Amino acid sequence: MTPVLSSIRIDVPTTATTAEHFFVGPQSARWGAWWGELFAHLSGFLPTSPTWELDHAQNVFHVRRLLSEAETYQLARYLGHAPEDDRRDHRGLRRAILRMAEPGTQATLVFFRPRTP
Repeated sequence: MTPVLSSIRIDVPTTATTAEHFFVGPQSARWGAWWGELFAHLSGFLPTSPTWELDHAQNVFHVRRLLSEAETYQLARYLGHAPEDDRRDHRGLRRAILRMAEPGTQATLVFFRPRTP
C-alpha cells in the first residue's frame, strides 16, 4: 500500500553544514498545474520499502532520500521547466535550480506522511 504523502521537502546544500529547502505537497497544485506535476514527479523518488521515522515534535513520519549527483542535476533541469513567473517569484525554487546544477551537489528529498493512530 502506498502511503499518503502530506508533503515533500527539497533540501539543497549551501555549505557542508547548512541547506536551503522548500516544500511541495498535494495542495501546491493551487499555485498552478506545474506544482501538482512536481509533487507527482517527486513522489516517484520515494523508496520502494521506506523506513519511516517518527518526528515526535511535528507528529509526522518522515523518510529521507539522498539523490545522486546525476539525479540532482536531472531534478534541477526539471525544476528549470517551471513557469517563468514561478522561477522569478519563488526564491526557494530559483535558488534550488542554481545550486542543484552545480557539479558535486547532492540534494535530499524528505517525504512526510501523517501519523496514523
